[in-house]
Amino acid sequence: MGPFSMSPGALTGSNNPTSLARSFPLQPPWIDISSVSQVSKARLSMSPALEVKLARLAVASSSTEADVLLKAIALYEVALQAKLKGQDLAILDDEKSIVSEIDGI
Repeated sequence: MGPFSMSPGALTGSNNPTSLARSFPLQPPWIDISSVSQVSKARLSMSPALEVKLARLAVASSSTEADVLLKAIALYEVALQAKLKGQDLAILDDEKSIVSEIDGI
């Protein structure tokens, strides 16, 4: 798999570094990456099975593999913030009933 790129601000929903640091108290302090003007590239090693899964997710969502990874990181950030606040993560149906709880985060 080739390198992928991350757009600035893709991982945070906040443009305020102070509120982000308060809501996500990990060390080192999280920074607001929306102010970063340079895009960095990374190389990621993965098993062939995971590479196929990533490609299938990209096709199914009509997006790029990089977008799938960025969305996965953003979702993980939300899940981790909830966990740090003592909250749970769940999938809800149309009536807002819990279909499945997400554990192991």
